[in-house]
Amino acid sequence: MSKSISGLPGLLLNKENHAAVSGGNLDREIADFLNAVANSVQLSELSSRLGIGEARLMNHFAFRAANASLATSDKCWIRPGIIAAQIAMLVDDDREVIPSYASLYYAAEALSESADDAFTDNSYIVADGVIETPEQFAARPPELKSLEAMGLRVVETDAGPQLQPDASF
Repeated sequence: MSKSISGLPGLLLNKENHAAVSGGNLDREIADFLNAVANSVQLSELSSRLGIGEARLMNHFAFRAANASLATSDKCWIRPGIIAAQIAMLVDDDREVIPSYASLYYAAEALSESADDAFTDNSYIVADGVIETPEQFAARPPELKSLEAMGLRVVETDAGPQLQPDASF
C-alpha cells in the first residue's frame, strides 16, 4: 500500500468529480485502490493517514458504491464500499457511517449476494466498543439494518434504482 489515498483524483474536490451517476471512472480508480486492502493492518495504516475530510469522502464513496452496484447490477462495488465505510468508521462519527453500511448491505442482498458473507469476509476493523464492524452490523436484527431504519429509500431513476434519503424520515 505504497500509494496514498489522498492522491487519488476521485478524492479531489471539484465539479468534475461530483457526477450524479455513481460508478464513473474516478470511482473505479478508488475501488481498485481499496480492493488492494487485504487485512486489518493495511486498513489501519491507511486510515491513520487520513483526516476527517478524507474519511467523509470515503463514506460518500461507500454510499456511491452501493448505488453503483444497484444501477449496474454488478456486485464488484460491494467490497470496496465496505472497505471505504470501515476507513470512515475509524476516523469519522460512527453515526455518519452506519447508513452506508445499510446501503451496501441492501445492495448486496438486492444482487442475490450473501450480504452476511460479504460483510463478515471483509470485516477488518477491530471492535473497541465505540465503532461497529461490518461483521457486527451484519449480525443486527433485520429491522435495525434496514433502509427504513436508516432514513433511506429506493427510488427508480433513469440510471436505475438509487438509494436516497427519505424526506419523511
